[in-house]
Amino acid sequence: MHAVAPRAPGWRRLPLVAGAGIVALTLFLARAPLSMAALVFVGLLGGATLLLRPEVGLYALAFAVPFGSLREIALGGVSIGASEVLVFAVLGAWLLRMAVTREVRVVRTPLTLAIGAYVGVLALGLLPATALTPAAKELAKWVEFLILFTIVASLPGAGEGRRILRGLIAALLLAGLAEGLLGAYQFLRQVGPPGFILMGRYMRAHGTFQQPNPYGGYLGLLVPLAYGIVLAEGRTAWAAIRSGRPARAWLWGLAVISGGGMLAGLVMSWSRGALLGLAAGAGLVFLSLGRKAWAVAAALALVLAFLGPGSVEALPGDLVGRVTETFEYINLPDLTAVEIDDANFSVIERAAH
Repeated sequence: MHAVAPRAPGWRRLPLVAGAGIVALTLFLARAPLSMAALVFVGLLGGATLLLRPEVGLYALAFAVPFGSLREIALGGVSIGASEVLVFAVLGAWLLRMAVTREVRVVRTPLTLAIGAYVGVLALGLLPATALTPAAKELAKWVEFLILFTIVASLPGAGEGRRILRGLIAALLLAGLAEGLLGAYQFLRQVGPPGFILMGRYMRAHGTFQQPNPYGGYLGLLVPLAYGIVLAEGRTAWAAIRSGRPARAWLWGLAVISGGGMLAGLVMSWSRGALLGLAAGAGLVFLSLGRKAWAVAAALALVLAFLGPGSVEALPGDLVGRVTETFEYINLPDLTAVEIDDANFSVIERAAH
C-alpha cells in the first residue's frame, strides 16, 4: 500500500482562494455599471483566450491598428488605444505560454537585429529632446513593432505556424478591405471636412485615420500583400478550383477581393505618396517572385500591347497629373525658384526636406 503524500499547505488554500475570487467577481459584476461589467467580462474572457491561443491577439491586432483610434483613453497626456493594450497582452501570453510549456522559442533574424539597432538609435535621440512625451510615444511604436516582429518570427515552422500565419494574413486583408470600403463610401457620399472635397463632387477618402495620407499609406502597405498572395498562390488556387475543391482557394479569393477594395480606397485617398509607395511595394513583390516574375512580366507586356498607347489615356487625367507633377518638382535643380501656390505647396515642402 502506497502512502499518499500530504498536500502542501499552500495548495490546500487554493480552492478556498479561487472560490473567494469567484464570489468577489460575481458581486462586482452584479453591482457595477453595465458598461464596466461588460468591459471586465470581455477582458477576462479575452485574457483566458490569449493564454490558450496567443495568436488570437495577433488577429485582433490586425483590426485594432486601423480601428483602435475610434476609442482611446487619455493617460498622462498620452492616448492609449486597443492596439497598445493588445501588444502587451499578446507579449504576456506568449511569455507565459513559454514558461508553462518550458519551451523557449525566440527566433532572431537579421531584420530583427536591424530593427533593434534602429530602436536603439531612436532611444539615444531622446537625450536632446525637449518634448519627451510625443518623442517617447513614437519610440513606443517602434518597440511594439519589434515585439510583434519577434513573436511572429518565432512562430512554429510546421503546420501550426503555417495555419497561424494564414489566419493573420486573412485578418489583415479583412481589416484592409473594411477600410477600403469605408473610404469608398466617404469618397462617393462626400463624408468628411470641406477641405477634402475633390472636383466639387467627391471627397478624399480618409477612413478612420482622419487624414488621407496616413490612410493611403496604410492601404499602400497591404495592397502589395494581397498582390503577392494572388501571384504566389494563383496556380495552387486554380488547381483547387479545377478539381472541384474551391474551399482550398479561400485565401487567394480573399486576396483578390480585398486587393481590389483596398486599391480603390487608396486611389480615392488622392494621396501622391501612397500611390508612389504602392508602385515601389508592388515592384519589390514582383522582384521577389524570382523566375515567376518573368512570366508575370510577359503577361503584362501582352496586355499593354493589346491595349495600346490609349490605355494610359483611358486613365483619369486628374489622377495621372496628380502623380506626374510630383516628378516635375522633384527634378527641379532649385526649389527656391518655384512659385508656391495651394496646388504645389505640399510637394515643394516634402521635396525641400
